[in-house]
Amino acid sequence: MDVLKCKTLYGEEKEFPKAKFKFRPSVYAIIIRENKLLTVTSKRTNTLMLPGGGIEIGEPIEKALIREVNEETGIDIEIVNFINFKESLFYYDPLDEAFHSFLFYYHCKALTTQVKTDSEVIDFECSTPQWIALDTLKPEHFNNFGEAVLKTVNLVVHS
Repeated sequence: MDVLKCKTLYGEEKEFPKAKFKFRPSVYAIIIRENKLLTVTSKRTNTLMLPGGGIEIGEPIEKALIREVNEETGIDIEIVNFINFKESLFYYDPLDEAFHSFLFYYHCKALTTQVKTDSEVIDFECSTPQWIALDTLKPEHFNNFGEAVLKTVNLVVHS
């Protein structure tokens, strides 16, 4: 049986049968305002994530991004441009599922700025939408891919 190595939600490496992987396209927003990045917190690892998530079948990427950002943060956005792409083999421990993920990153502009409170966020994976000062962010603050996220943030800052 063919197996692939993937990274778990908790940053560990795991082998998983290739035949059981699912494709999962997802989209994430880089939203910067007053030198602060809009983030959400993983309920499972208590680390930061960018707002965004899975693209539903038949859903255009841009509509998925607008929907996900609003669901997770309450912010309305305007998409500025596509900024980066990452491919990942990912194991999601809580559901015992593995994904071959395609992660699309977009630079977005906040049209509104008031984030939802924790009790208003109804999401399986994230909570605590917040604006965090760029100069305080480090790769280890993020759930996996911290270096890639900050590299992508820097592409936006320096564009």
